[in-house]
Amino acid sequence: MPSEAERDMQKTRVAALVLVGLAIASVGSTRVDAASCPDTGIGSVSQRADGLLIEQSAVPSLRSGDILLQLNNHRLQSCADLVQALSEAHRNQLTALFLIRRADTTDVVSLALPVVPAPEVAVARPTRVPLSPLPTVAPTPLTASSIDAARALLADLGSLGRDLQAHQPLPMPQPWTQRIDQLRQVYDRQRVSAAGVGVVEPILGYYETVGQILVYKEAETRGRREVRARAEVVLEYHNSSPVGGWLSRYPFLRASVIREPEITHFITESESNGEWLPDQAVALLVARALSEGTALSATLEAGTPP
Repeated sequence: MPSEAERDMQKTRVAALVLVGLAIASVGSTRVDAASCPDTGIGSVSQRADGLLIEQSAVPSLRSGDILLQLNNHRLQSCADLVQALSEAHRNQLTALFLIRRADTTDVVSLALPVVPAPEVAVARPTRVPLSPLPTVAPTPLTASSIDAARALLADLGSLGRDLQAHQPLPMPQPWTQRIDQLRQVYDRQRVSAAGVGVVEPILGYYETVGQILVYKEAETRGRREVRARAEVVLEYHNSSPVGGWLSRYPFLRASVIREPEITHFITESESNGEWLPDQAVALLVARALSEGTALSATLEAGTPP
């Protein structure tokens, strides 16, 4: 027969096991609330495991319960993705084209952006000149003709991107800047009759920046044989130069920076030059344009009206 002390010890062990079981059950049943996204003007949005959920819509085209999957050429997997995509659309005055899941169907919804611009996503170096507020754009109907025009432009831009990749590094701006200008003219003409083609603007912007970099590189290396002769051209830059503007606009281009400019304090404040690889910047832009262009084309194909 166990002694009274042994019986008390067994009771204590049983009680401890019960408490542990209750604690585990409590942890397992704890509900994890969805993360609320910052106010972007389209309504109350929460980040969940299956996407960004519209809790309460503030615009007519979206409904409570919609799951946001993509905005223009940006996949939406987090609140930060939504903020960045809306900020870019505001800067470029684009109509917002959402790919959404509504009930058991996937739809494309086009809507005007709210008057209040979405907050900017912090980048490594803030833009020095503050952006002025953009006017509100009118809602753009998403028609079959708009989608066809956008997809045709994306095909032409993709062809340009593959040609650029095949000829890298590019020693001269021509004929590339001419082809980019021609695509801009086609875009401007089609935008008059098919406003929905505006979703292509960010992709076109990548290629226009490629053209600007090629012109800048040609001007900076003119007459400098020692620079042109290198297998990899390295140029100096400072933050107030066009290079600083491109890096601020497209933070992913910082991968092309060898050394960033540094602020020095000697009598007066000055900035030492950094070093930058223009050919690598071009390669990054072309790769991004091709990737996002392919994703946007697939989105448009999925949302083509019957």
